[in-house]
Parts: sequence; C-alpha cells; structure tokens
Amino acid sequence: MRFQLQNRLVLIAILAAMYQAACSQIYPARFYSTLDGLPTNSVFDITQDHEGVMWFVTARGVVSYDGQKWSQPPDSLRLPNSPYSYIKSTKDNSIWVAGQNNTSFQISRLNNGAWQAIDVTEEIENIAFGFPFEVNVNGEEFSIWLANNNQVFEYESINNEWKAYPFPNQIHTLVYLEENLYICSDNGLFQIKDESVSPVILDENFPNNNILNIVIKEKKKYVLGYDWLAILDGENIQYWESLGMKNHSRFNKHPLVVDDRDRIFYNNFSPVQIFDPMKGVSETIEIKDKIQNAKSIAIYKDLENNIWVGDHRGLFRFNLLRFLNFDSSVGLLEDEVSSIIQLKNGEIILANPTSINFLKNNRVTRQTKLPIRENQIGRVLDLFEDQSGRLIMALGPAGLYVYDNKNFERIIYPSKPDLDFTSIIQWKGRLLVSSRKGGLFEFHENGLRKISDLRGVRKLDLLNENEITANTQRGFYKISQTDTIQISSGLRDVDNVFSVIEWNQEVFVATDAGLYTLIDEKISNVPFLDIRLPVYALMKDLNNNLWIGTGDGVLKWDGNDLKKYNRSHGLIGSETNRRALIQDRQGKVWIGTELGASVYEEKEDLTLNFSPIVSITSIVNGAGDVLDPNKTNQISFGQNTVEIFFRGVSFINEKRIEYRYKLEGLDTKWLQLDNKSTTSARYTNLKSGKYTFVVQSKIDQGYWSPPARAVFSIDVPFYLEWWFLSSIFLIGIAILYIIYRLRFLYLLRRQQELKDLIAARTREITQLNESLEAIVNERTKELEEKNQRLSDYAYINAHLLRGPLTRIQSLTLLLDFDKNEKMSQEYLQILKEATDELDEVIFSINTTLREKKEEFNSVN
Repeated sequence: MRFQLQNRLVLIAILAAMYQAACSQIYPARFYSTLDGLPTNSVFDITQDHEGVMWFVTARGVVSYDGQKWSQPPDSLRLPNSPYSYIKSTKDNSIWVAGQNNTSFQISRLNNGAWQAIDVTEEIENIAFGFPFEVNVNGEEFSIWLANNNQVFEYESINNEWKAYPFPNQIHTLVYLEENLYICSDNGLFQIKDESVSPVILDENFPNNNILNIVIKEKKKYVLGYDWLAILDGENIQYWESLGMKNHSRFNKHPLVVDDRDRIFYNNFSPVQIFDPMKGVSETIEIKDKIQNAKSIAIYKDLENNIWVGDHRGLFRFNLLRFLNFDSSVGLLEDEVSSIIQLKNGEIILANPTSINFLKNNRVTRQTKLPIRENQIGRVLDLFEDQSGRLIMALGPAGLYVYDNKNFERIIYPSKPDLDFTSIIQWKGRLLVSSRKGGLFEFHENGLRKISDLRGVRKLDLLNENEITANTQRGFYKISQTDTIQISSGLRDVDNVFSVIEWNQEVFVATDAGLYTLIDEKISNVPFLDIRLPVYALMKDLNNNLWIGTGDGVLKWDGNDLKKYNRSHGLIGSETNRRALIQDRQGKVWIGTELGASVYEEKEDLTLNFSPIVSITSIVNGAGDVLDPNKTNQISFGQNTVEIFFRGVSFINEKRIEYRYKLEGLDTKWLQLDNKSTTSARYTNLKSGKYTFVVQSKIDQGYWSPPARAVFSIDVPFYLEWWFLSSIFLIGIAILYIIYRLRFLYLLRRQQELKDLIAARTREITQLNESLEAIVNERTKELEEKNQRLSDYAYINAHLLRGPLTRIQSLTLLLDFDKNEKMSQEYLQILKEATDELDEVIFSINTTLREKKEEFNSVN
C-alpha cells in the first residue's frame, strides 16, 4: 500500500515537473551588491543574530548588515573567506565562522565583541575543500563538529580536546537536531551517539542513500536527497523525484530551508528551487529584472520568513513571497495589466493594454492580440462577459469590441463611429457603456442606444441596487432610475474621481488627491482615515475588507487596522489600475499594475504581525564616553548631556521603519522620530535621578515592537551630596563661630578702647572743668569788680543827674505858679542852663558807657 502511494507520488512529481516548465513565476527580490555597500559580490554563507542583524561570509571576510549599513567586525579580513566557509549564530549570541582564509584554516567565535580562535589539529588545518560544519552551545560549554572525506571531528570545550571518528563515506552535511548530531552522507543518515557512529533508518521503504540534508520542523522530517525530496510525519511519508538536482555541489553545500508556510527551498550550486508540498510543484525562483541567482551556494530563512540567497553574483533577498506575480517574463504578452476579470468558467483574464491573456490554475492557457492598429491610440480600459460568454471590451479611442473567443467585432454608434469608450457595467438588467465624448449608451444585440449626454465619464461603478455612479474629472454623477445628481467638492484634485464604492453604509470616493467620503452630497475628507496618495481603485472583499489601490501599492482596511502592500512587500508594481482590482471566487485578490499583476492570498500571508527587532546599541555621555546599554550606567552630573543610539532591524521594508521613544523620568508622552535617517535621541542638562529610556519600532502601518529599554542614572552633583552638604553645614557653623568670636573679641577690644577713650576724655573734661572753673572764678571776680565799678558809676551818674533834674523840676513848678514874665524869663534862663548841664551829664554818661562796654566785652 505504501509502495503504491509512493509510485503515485512519483507520478505526481513527474507531472509536476512538466507543469513547472509552464508556470515558473518571477519573484521580486532585493539585490545587494558592491553598489549597496557589500564589500564583494561573492557571498558564501548566511546567518542572523539575536538582534536581527544579518551576517555573511564573503570573499572579503565577514560582514554584517542591519538594514541600514554594512559593517565589518574587527579582523574581518583575517577571517574565513573561501567558498567552503561557514557562519553560524548560536543561542548564547555568539557568531561562529569556520574555513580557510588567505593563509590557514581556522575556527573563530565572536563573543562580547572580540574574536576568539579555537585551536585545531594538524589534520584539520590541512582541510582545504568542501567540509560540513556544525556547532552547539549549552550554557558555558560548547561542542564543534566538522568533517573531511573520511573522518568526523568533534571538539568539546569541557575537556578542550578534539576527537576523531572514522567515516568511510562522502559526508555532505552535519546537522545538530533534537540533541543529536546527524551525518548526511552518500550512504545514508547517521548519528554520533555514545561516542560511536550509528546508522539512522528513516523508513524501511525509504531510499536511505544519497542524503544531502535534513531539517526537523514541528516533528516533521524534511529530507533532501540527490534529486529527490521526502517528508516524514510519523507513519506518513511523502516522496518526490526529479526536482532539478542534476549534480553534486562542487562546494559540498546542499542548503535546505523550510519556511513558515511549509514551502521548501533548496539548491545545489544552482538557482534556488522552491517546492510546495500542498501543490506538489517545484519551480525555479526567477528574479524580476532578469537577475538570475545562477550559482547560489547558501539559503537562509530569517526571523521574518524572508529568504536570503548567497551567490557569486551578489546577495538576494525574497520578501515573504506573499505575492504570485505575472508579467511578460512568465508568458504575458505585455507587462502592464490594465484590467482583470474572472469568467464564469473560472478563468482569469489579465488584459494588457493591447492584448488579453487567459489563465487557468495560474498558468497562461491562451492569449490574443487586440485589433488595435499600430498608429491608433487605444488600450483595454474595461472588460465584461455577457450571458453568452462573449467578451465586451472598451478600448478607449480604439472603440468598443465584442470577442466571441474567435473573432473581434467592432460596435459602432452610427452618428459618431469614433467614440472614446471607457467603461462597461450591468445594472437593472441593462448593459451600460460610457464614452468620454458621446455620453452614456445601452448595449444590446442591435448595437448602441444613447441614453444620456453625460460627457467625460471615465468609469461606471455600481453603488447599490438602485444607483450607479459616473466618475469624471469634475466630480461624479449619482444616477438612479429617476434622477442624475452631480457631486463635487469645488477642489480640482479632489473632483478628479476614479472610483466610488459603498462600504459599511458609507460612500467612499477614490480621487487624485486621496481617499474621500460623501457627506451631505458633497465630497469631503474621511474623518477617521487620512490617505493622501492618488487612489485609483476601490474593492470590497468577501471578508468585508476595503481594498484601496493607490499610486504606491494597495491598502487593506477592516475599519480599524490599515495594512499596506507595495513593491517592498513583493507587489510587482506600484500604480494600481482602476479596473484591475478584483477578488476571484476562491478568495484571491488580483492587483493589476503598470508592471504586471500580483495575486494575494490572505491564508498565505503569515507575516502581517511582524515588527522590527529593536535594540539600543549605545549610550554616549557628555564627555563622549560610549556606555554599554545592557548595564545600569552611572553618569556624573558634569556629563549630564546624554545621547542614546538605537536601531530597528527588519527586512520586510528597510526604508519604512518608524520609531517612537520616551525617557521615563522626564517624558510623559511618546515622541515620534520624524527624521528616520537619524536613529538616536539626545537629552541635555538632565537633572540628577534615575531614568529609563524606552524605544519601539514598526513597519508602515504594522504593530509596534516590544520595547527595548536602557537604564541609567545621573549622579547627584557634589554640591548636593550629603557629605558635601554636611561639610558645608559644619564649615558654615565654624565660620559663624569664628565670626562670632572675632566679633566678640572685636567688641571687647572696642569696649576697652571706648573705656580708655572715655577715661581720657573724662580726664580731659575734668582738667578742662578745673581750668574753666579757675577761669570762671577769675572772670567772675573781674565781673564783680566791674559790676561794682558800674554800680559805683551808676550811683555817681544818678547823683550827677539828680542835681540838674531837681533844678529843672523846681523851675518847672515855679513857672507853673509864678506868672511874672520877668521872673519867667529868668526861670527859663536858669532852666536852659540846667538843661544844658543835663545834656552834658548825659553825653558824659554815654561816652563812659561805650568805654565800659568795650571794656566789658574784652573781659568776656
């Protein structure tokens, strides 16, 4: 029974090989060469470290690539550089290399930034050609295996010695799986166990010879042999032959890779082959732009399910392989796909501008050129299959044609035979055709019947059961059976409408200015989605996702999450044509672009949730010192300007990695990095304290990565340290005490000085008082004497005055009583004499008084 199954599988493999020749696909690939920074175009082996960085052995030593720059580690040129070399990463974050350099054979380990050479024996030093190599790390210990033509060598670090196991067969690969070392050889599969080599029988009916490589994934064993492939899953076995492996690799390298979709990649110093067990089909991966990976010797699947291929012509990376692509290199008559439809019989038509291609099971079965003259302007703008299976084609200025699978018939409107037909739609049992110059027509068996004069219509869309839209460069017309309403925004770019769709009870409008919606019968901004790329096509899929065809790929929106696919994701072109976005009845989305058509299957897309691997590479303080971000760093306050460098590594789309970051302890919100060419954050004059820098990254509209963190502290400045503050406090107290003591002593001295001064002044005052008292006494005596003299003088003067005055008073009385004139005359004469005497006395007194005054003043 199993043998019969095997025969049937072999037969399927033969048919698959025949099928392969007819349906090989091209795959968009990123090609790296010396023009991109790769030091040489010869790449011999590939691996990836825990931070997502890719590592390569090349003809110029070891080189790494993080998606932004190429780097060569220390002593790179002295590391292995021959086509027989290997490079591997291990779970302890080490990078291992083995092989010949320009002078000798070596095995080296990159650990903590330094290369450590492993001592080898003389037999190993003499290995010059193809050899297998494997390494395993377990804690602090590690084991290394390699082989030549007749021996397997094992090195164990625990005892620091090499062991050799004789092996008479040609060894192709050493693989460490499930705690066992497998040996793939011409004579079958073996393993080293209990210090002996023993055969491994995979299955009694299985061809246990010519085994080139083995992979174990989810308990399935994938085995590559010489031109055969097998999958063992418990008791079940699948087996295929004739896979294009024509000879052994001259470098004895036979890579075997199984991706997340169980597709198998292998080669043999040849172009890479891809095998899909579900379809039983093997094909050569041919690369867009005719760059062939003709002599590949290394295949590697990275953490994002991208496939890397090392070749003598350069390095190739296939992004996810999520799209199946079609253009002229796989059989289309032309590259551009302007319109796509699915026929009732399941066939897909990919219409080029001047031809149509019929596909069945993703294979071109037939094709034909359209009757467009060389000097005639025309292209396929729209297709429609009528009830009888005929194709009705709008070819722009070339006219309207009907194709019955044999012949073309041009449909002419009698009064205007040269109309510019643009779109076809079936509505309410009627087949409507639009013309830029002629208006709207109804197509029927007898020809065309004009139903409207609307001009400039580039596309008709079915809005709902009761309405269609006619899209123009001046907005669009909403047409019902009773009314025609023109809708616009008043803005030129916004009114340039390509497509209209009703989705989730809202009307969305594809315009030259982006995606818009209909609010109150006016083209308006979408309040919850901002798309400013030109939008050419809109489509609702079976899961109620809205697909948006733009000038830079397509967007898929479920109302919450927005996913973007462009050329970096594997889409064959950038600009989606307005009648070339459909979903077939199997759920596949077909996207026609200026460079071909791509097919998307959601069940095949396992990488939508990938996000970049973000890491913090270094911290630089204000003095320029580079600090290890994996440690908690103490930074002095004088160096409190800090710059943190980080990177997000992803190879889904290297140029569209976005970052956000914040410094916990300072920032309260995430900061978006606008300048994506600079992946660092700089903080100046940070206050003392503990900080945690957090950074995340994402690709396009994807999910933010798990955060990377780095912790550092800014030291308290010395003048805020407790010892400094305590010292300052004590010094302050001491200074205050000294000031107090100095002040106290000064006051004491000043007090004494004042006392002495007071005493001196007191003595002076006492002496002065004593002197003054003598002077006063003397003056008093003088005054008393003068006063006595004045008193005597006054008495004398009074006596002197008394005589004349008495006489005058007497004469006055006599004159008053004696009326005799004669006597009166005498009395008057006597009175005159007395008066003169009185005057002389007074004059004499005045003279004396002046003299006495001057004398008195001189005394004072």
